[in-house]
Amino acid sequence: MNYKEDLTINLNKLEEEWAMQPILFGKYSREWKDAVQEEDKAKAKLKLVYATLDLDVRKNYKEKYGLEKVTDKIVDATVITQEEHIKATRFYIECKHEASILEIANKEFDQRKYALQNEVDLWTKGYFSTPVDNTNMKKEDVKVTKQEMVNDRKRSRRTRKTTEGEK
Repeated sequence: MNYKEDLTINLNKLEEEWAMQPILFGKYSREWKDAVQEEDKAKAKLKLVYATLDLDVRKNYKEKYGLEKVTDKIVDATVITQEEHIKATRFYIECKHEASILEIANKEFDQRKYALQNEVDLWTKGYFSTPVDNTNMKKEDVKVTKQEMVNDRKRSRRTRKTTEGEK
């Protein structure tokens, strides 16, 4: 699982990145839920192994385990040192780790959505545009440019009011 590559945003292909965002978010959300399910299964298996070994130790404490008496502490210490229990514990820890990593990935893809939104906002506001040298502009050109900006703002407000009125 190399989700770090999928988190990368190509600023030259924002449209494609937006199209892929819900697909990637869904993919890693499902993987996370599957990992949580595996973790739950591993936990149940660990409990079953513990219970089975606990019963076996209590039944066969002298013959099989060489114990003189049975107390809860002795049974617990014997159970957790058995190879079957150690393997089940390791598997549970691995599943839990995998689920945690995928939970983090899921949160990072949610953050990716906000990053994409901000990149688009910057792009629409001209952040990535080429700078223009205005040192040789005439005063008349500057006045025209300022007037165009005022007109653009007025048009934008009218469009916004019209759109809000339709809602």
